[in-house]
Amino acid sequence: MNLKTSLPPLALIPLFSLLQAASFSYDFNSGLADYNSHFNSTDSGEWSSAGVPSWAATGGVNNSGRIQSGGNNNTAVLRSASDFSSVGSSNRVSTWFEARLNASGLIDGFNALGVGFTIGDNGTLNSNQYVAAELEVQGGNQVLSLRYRDSFTVNTPDSDALSLVSGNWYKLENVVTKEAGVGNFSFDISLTDYGADGNGAGIVVDTYSTGTLGGMSTLWNETELNAAFQGYSQGGAGGAFGFDNFEATVIPEPATFSLLSLAGLLFFMQKRRA
Repeated sequence: MNLKTSLPPLALIPLFSLLQAASFSYDFNSGLADYNSHFNSTDSGEWSSAGVPSWAATGGVNNSGRIQSGGNNNTAVLRSASDFSSVGSSNRVSTWFEARLNASGLIDGFNALGVGFTIGDNGTLNSNQYVAAELEVQGGNQVLSLRYRDSFTVNTPDSDALSLVSGNWYKLENVVTKEAGVGNFSFDISLTDYGADGNGAGIVVDTYSTGTLGGMSTLWNETELNAAFQGYSQGGAGGAFGFDNFEATVIPEPATFSLLSLAGLLFFMQKRRA
């Protein structure tokens, strides 16, 4: 054994472990009991009594498993799926959903679909403190929006009116970055169309970058937030939506990538000398 060539891989292990441990994905293929074990999905106030989610083995992306939501204010929360420990920390959260549209071409039965982060662990994309990228209906149009709540709710919709295709699968993504100054965050939101079975190449429908927004001091002072997705219907029974492929990822800071690249380069150089 050459000691020089064996040491660099060991040095890389903590870095690779960090990157791997910082990502959570769930494909909804294993049934409702397994889903409930990952998400805080049955607590009072999170899923209304009329809207408890159901699971289907087919009908999701590429005809895989899916969660079917219905009712008013359906939220699922995954505990501790982020790292906001320092200024510059960025976290990505996303979910796929099947578009169900009414005769006007708008989201059927729901005011909004959202994905984001929250302090609490049930019902909290509508109460307590949260940040959520949303596809919502505003003034008769579908738009991307950033909604957040600290002591009160603030909604900042984009101006682009969006046209969706009923039955297609879309990915709604929210990248949240902790900015300098207590209470400041920035958000980069995107909506991508993957076609009727979810296997399309992916066409970006719209993007929305908010720039730095303030007024979120309670959230800002947390080092870890809970990831969540939601279908929300204000004062109504709500529609029925399929959700699939939920993911929450800590985005490594540039220094982490630089360190990983340097370790890899050292490993390559010593490998060549061996």
